[in-house]
Amino acid sequence: MAATPNLNRVIREGAFTFKARAVLGTSSSQNWASMIMGAGPEQHGITSNGWERNSYSIEPTALGMEDIFPTIFGLVRQQIPEAKTASIYDWGGFGRLYEKSAVDVDKNPEGPEETMAEAVALITEELPVFTFIHLDHVDGAGHTYGHGSDEYFESIELADQLLGDLLDVLDKNNHLQNTLLIITSDHGGIGTRHGGESMEELEIPWLALGAGVKPGKQIVDPVDTYDTAATAAFALGLTPPYAWIGRPVTSAFEGHSDHVPATNVTSYAPMPRFSPPFGKIEEGGLELILSADHANAAIRYTLDGSEPTRNSMAYEEPLKLEKPTIIKAKTFIENGGESSAFSKEYLTSNNGVTYKYYEGEWVALPAFDQLQPVRTNIISSFDLTAVQKRADYYSIHFQSYLEVEQEGTYTFELMSDDGSMLWVNGEELINLNRPGGARTEKGELSLSAGRHKIEVGYFDTYGDNVMNVRYAGPGFDMQQIPARNLFIE
Repeated sequence: MAATPNLNRVIREGAFTFKARAVLGTSSSQNWASMIMGAGPEQHGITSNGWERNSYSIEPTALGMEDIFPTIFGLVRQQIPEAKTASIYDWGGFGRLYEKSAVDVDKNPEGPEETMAEAVALITEELPVFTFIHLDHVDGAGHTYGHGSDEYFESIELADQLLGDLLDVLDKNNHLQNTLLIITSDHGGIGTRHGGESMEELEIPWLALGAGVKPGKQIVDPVDTYDTAATAAFALGLTPPYAWIGRPVTSAFEGHSDHVPATNVTSYAPMPRFSPPFGKIEEGGLELILSADHANAAIRYTLDGSEPTRNSMAYEEPLKLEKPTIIKAKTFIENGGESSAFSKEYLTSNNGVTYKYYEGEWVALPAFDQLQPVRTNIISSFDLTAVQKRADYYSIHFQSYLEVEQEGTYTFELMSDDGSMLWVNGEELINLNRPGGARTEKGELSLSAGRHKIEVGYFDTYGDNVMNVRYAGPGFDMQQIPARNLFIE
């Protein structure tokens, strides 16, 4: 879990929701566009990262100052002609999504630190009426290492530090009392990807701080990403274009009420933080410290994968982990508020799945023992998204040892697009060894307590590439095979 003192300050002193929604599909261009255009892809016509001004499939329903749907930049220029506007962005693709003629400062620096440094320098020297600051490194960490990975949380900590730089300059120059600061994201993610329709990809944070914002306000009204432009227009006293469908998040501001009943809403509680946030359990064990950024917080935790409640074990002193462990923890506060659960699996150096990656065009699994792998590595579980690979035409051989705690009958489930096979102790259990769309098959066998060799072969032709391995056994239903039960030997 990332340490985010500056985001915590925004939550404490401003308004927030972690249930705002992106637009479908959950990719960058259509969501950044919706954020500044006050409308969705159906209106502005930007439907993918392949969109260009001279290459698109859907025409916009209206045009602004240029040959694209009207944005908040153009709105400021048209209704406050003398106002200075700025766009400082880490991802170059953002620069094609707004009217260049409406922007006074247009910069695409290299990396998040340089991007924020440019923004801080501009605000220090001359405070623009409207400034958009775009950081791209958190998305990059999600794609490279996986959303929720240690590196992903490190990227969030960097974003928080850079937010601190921005808050410092606003505080130092007494700008915050006359400024509205909105912090949000273009989309979420799952594994190393986004673009799908899961809640992990769709839900985004939306935070506001500054002039007229209610302190400590948990927003209960629905918030969509295109409401961001409408909220900025509301704060600046602008009249939004008729073509916009976004509505200002007025309930975040003093003098405005919620639009929906605030039922079953409890006070915000920050998720607990784990220290160390990652690491291996070596000989002698690992000492784990839990903490929460709240003065009256109580932390409750479980070690069996279940959801923590107020009756779960209370954290009172550092925990000593001596074997692979999954720990889930929640923060509870006295007035009934509770955080979402934070879950972390701590593994030993011997946990993992070895994979060998091959490139070639196959319509069935190749003879792996007759090929030289392009790459060999160890990952934590049977996770296709964790493998560094090209888009199409490859094959992977996964191998691990599954530790079974209880003798009994176990059911394995294999799903893939394209083909795959699953072996247990060298015996074929499931055969999906053919190209085609996603298919699922199950196989059943009896296993003794102890470790059993488990292998999965997978190949991809073109198009979708999906593979999922699950199992069920005595006392538990079908689930992903936990990383803590998988060993490289």
